[in-house]
Amino acid sequence: MKKICPICNTEFIAGKGNVKYCSPECRRKAEYARHNEWATRTNYAEKKRVEMRQRRLKEAEAHREHLRQMHDERIRQIQEDNERADQELHERAEAGDNEALMKLAEKAGDRAGYYKYFALYEIEREEKDFGRRSTRTVNGISVYDPDFAELVMKSIEETGQCISKINGQGIKIDAMQI
Repeated sequence: MKKICPICNTEFIAGKGNVKYCSPECRRKAEYARHNEWATRTNYAEKKRVEMRQRRLKEAEAHREHLRQMHDERIRQIQEDNERADQELHERAEAGDNEALMKLAEKAGDRAGYYKYFALYEIEREEKDFGRRSTRTVNGISVYDPDFAELVMKSIEETGQCISKINGQGIKIDAMQI
């Protein structure tokens, strides 16, 4: 049976009655054309774009939610760690730890208390760690001075600076930090 291929308009002899195209290549071209016509008619590409955009938005929101949860968990961990550290600091202070007492005074903004415990901590640390008398001074005032805290605060108010020295080596500390 002679037929004409609808793709290339070539006349060919069909071995079977239902053969429509002259070659597998023309059959593929027809399938491709049918698919494109269907995609255009059904607006397939736009539907897929919308579907993908919605999927990406949903995935992005899920990712943001995951990040929020991780952030919230990290904040909770930090708060727990801070509470635990504060509890340990208070326990050490109750046990008479001068460093802990100094840190608590600093947190409370108690400068007199801070310098009082600073002097005691420095004396204790130097004797314990090095077995000698501390040479620490703040603005030229020895930690052994009985009025150390009051004299240091007065000196800071007058000079606006805080210079801490040990063995003659000094560092300038912003007086407003303490």
